[in-house]
Amino acid sequence: MINKTDIFPGFLNAHQDKQFVELYSNEKFARIYHEMILQDKLPDIDYFLSELKDDGQILEIGSGTGRVMSRLLDAGFDIYGIEPSRQMIDKMSSNQLRDRVFEVGVDDITFAIKKLNNLKTIIIPATTISLFSSDTLNRFLEALPDNVEIHFDYMTADFFVDMDRKVSVYHSADGEKLFYVNFIVGNKVVYNITDGNVIAFSDKYLYTYKMLSDLFSKNHINLQVTMEQKNRYQMLRGTKNV
Repeated sequence: MINKTDIFPGFLNAHQDKQFVELYSNEKFARIYHEMILQDKLPDIDYFLSELKDDGQILEIGSGTGRVMSRLLDAGFDIYGIEPSRQMIDKMSSNQLRDRVFEVGVDDITFAIKKLNNLKTIIIPATTISLFSSDTLNRFLEALPDNVEIHFDYMTADFFVDMDRKVSVYHSADGEKLFYVNFIVGNKVVYNITDGNVIAFSDKYLYTYKMLSDLFSKNHINLQVTMEQKNRYQMLRGTKNV
């Protein structure tokens, strides 16, 4: 059953009899969200191409439709991924990509790790880390083998505070007009997007650098900020050394 805190009050009042769906499980809204990410032109791919070492296997957490994986594979990196959504995997552009993806979530990270015999680096692009609760993230970090380097990005708490409850308009590639908003509920940021008939939602967790640094330090990983944009976006890097 839908939790009313997952729906922006302004959208809820306008769509009391409408359908509510989870963003990533709905084909239409997952496709539109992916389209929006592409238009945002996140700097993660350029960063990975310039900073990653081609000295072993790379595991991507949350491969989605292969936006990052395809570029790194084309550049010669030995990259694999995990992605829990079959819909996302099916949208990948080739069997070569799909064959390198394990259909599991982050809680099953040990399954993927055991399949790789030369894992050197883990990447978590597209601010995917914000989808993980602190408990989930802690279990993931505990499962990582020693000497593995990790790179990930996230949107800062200041960004979400600035964007809180500000409704924006997006015109999709097929000409449809949609409205979307981020709003803070406790320690979460809820994202809604609607076409006027259906409201899609997803939850993200609100992290500060200190929260992430403390959690990673507890798991023997010292984080460094390797890229920052206007106090709204950061790329972080660390290596597990027990």
